[in-house]
Amino acid sequence: MPISIGCVLFNYENGGLQPSGGYDFGPLRAALAASPRRPDLIFFCEAKRYADNGGNGLLHAAKAISDQFDAPYIGLLGYMERGPMPPAIFYNPAVLTQLPPWYGHGSHHDYHDQRNVARFAVRGTAAGGEPDVEFLAGVDHWEPLSGPVRELAARRWGRYGRKGKLPAILAGDTNATPSGPHFAARDWALAAELDWTNASHKGREQDGTWVADTAAMDHLIGRWVDGHGRVGGAGFSSLAELAWQMSMDCPAAARPGLLGSDGRILPTVNDEVDVGGGLHIDNVIANDLMLRHVDPGTFQIHVPPPGVRYSDHRAVSWELRIGR
Repeated sequence: MPISIGCVLFNYENGGLQPSGGYDFGPLRAALAASPRRPDLIFFCEAKRYADNGGNGLLHAAKAISDQFDAPYIGLLGYMERGPMPPAIFYNPAVLTQLPPWYGHGSHHDYHDQRNVARFAVRGTAAGGEPDVEFLAGVDHWEPLSGPVRELAARRWGRYGRKGKLPAILAGDTNATPSGPHFAARDWALAAELDWTNASHKGREQDGTWVADTAAMDHLIGRWVDGHGRVGGAGFSSLAELAWQMSMDCPAAARPGLLGSDGRILPTVNDEVDVGGGLHIDNVIANDLMLRHVDPGTFQIHVPPPGVRYSDHRAVSWELRIGR
């Protein structure tokens, strides 16, 4: 019988680090509690200074999550070159067993294309003398300032697509939206007029018109071509897009955790963060081997209640069902 694994992707602003040097994990707990079920696998961005003082931040974050769900959680601190706020993975060891290797924090001279990708065995899935089912879970927080640098990060993920040997689910703040008119769109003219610098980070000017810079995500899932769908790509599918395809015949109101009133996939950045509107930049992708384990109907973008904001980004949740 398949094992159900609840998953959450959340970019927690500054990892909860406060000016005093302490951490506030109240908003983190509240955001995770809004998930429809206990998450057994959390893809986490902005673990700011979690390695300092003997891993103080990482350990306290794991404890906060453990206290929230009355279950044990282990934190894996990732690697980041550009600053002390790497991504991380938190997992429930009662459901998942971590297997080597883990090229995370401190792997300065190790394999770049394997960084922040964990290998897990799903407890209870062994059958017929076979071992537990294994899969890969990768997390990353791509460069916010440069499209070409994001493309390099996408190419590192690309090795787990068409040529992947194991099911792989990869998630993170990619700082880039996929192409396609069904994803949330920014008012690029307004963004460029009022905040040109920020607009230039995730957008580009093309023949006098500003558009989203989608090259990095399109490398992984293919570029969108009207009338044809996705063309090319490294062999991944977007979970948000799979959910959108399932709901195409439903009114937007029937999928409040996926579609906005305009029928487009919701942004994952909260309102009033970026001039011109938020983009869908917290992306979850699966390779072909993982697709049979993904339930797109469970994919949800968690828009906080009016007047509430747990972070500058919204949490995203979904379920995997893994078994033989």
